[in-house]
Formats: sequence, C-alpha cells, structure tokens
Amino acid sequence: MPIEVSHLTHTYSEGSALRTVALDDVSFRIEDGEFVGIIGHTGSGKSTLVQHLNGLLKPSSGQVFIDGEDLNGEHVNRRALRQRIGLVFQYPEYQLFEETVAKDIAFGPKNQGLTADEIRERQDDDKAQRFQPAQQHPEGNVGQP
Repeated sequence: MPIEVSHLTHTYSEGSALRTVALDDVSFRIEDGEFVGIIGHTGSGKSTLVQHLNGLLKPSSGQVFIDGEDLNGEHVNRRALRQRIGLVFQYPEYQLFEETVAKDIAFGPKNQGLTADEIRERQDDDKAQRFQPAQQHPEGNVGQP
C-alpha cells in the first residue's frame, strides 16, 4: 500500500497575522514494506505532516494518496483508509497501555468491531511482521554521515 504525498502545503491561521506555513510543497513516496522515520527540529512540520498521512488535517494545497486513492477526495471513505494506516507516535510510553503486547495489538481491532478470530489473526500477522529482517534503504543509511 504505497503512500504518496504530492505538492503538499499546509498553512495555519490563513488570513490572519498569525499565518504560519508549516509545510511548503512537500512531495515524496513511501513504497510497500518501507519503514520511514520523520526527524527534524522543533517546529519543522513533522507532526503536521503525520496528521496529513492519516487524514486528520486537510491540506491547504496538494494531495495525499493512500494506495492510489486521494485521502481528501470528495467521495473517499477516510475511516476505511485510516484503518489501513499504522502510526507510531513520538512517545510510545503514552500509547501502550495494556498489560501485554497481544492485548495492546488487540485494542484497535476490538474497537473496530472485529470478531475474536479476526483479532487473533491480526495479532499473529503483527508477530510475524515484527520478526522480519529490516530492509536496507536503497541509498544506504539515509541521514547518516
């Protein structure tokens, strides 16, 4: 499920004295199986970008595509797309709250109304994914000197 960001711009407080451009013409593509980390200085737009990847914010201009579908398209089912996107936030100690990893994995699917069998299947899928060897980025260790 590729994720593509095309010419994404986000401006906070448009039309006011507090107008701030958080993202300016950002474009990139994340392919299936890639793990991506977003790093940058405080106020550089990391959180704003991530909120666009899950459809929590609408762009001032540009588009976000999930598996070829415009996340902000007129007839898109954002809820269905959000169920296919996994995000890990900056402070994991604030997002993991169950007593076991299996229970934590089950929390989202349970609240989506999945059956016990479907939840177990997702837990098993997650365990299998966790023990896959990491893939090397084609350009080596990006961001390292």
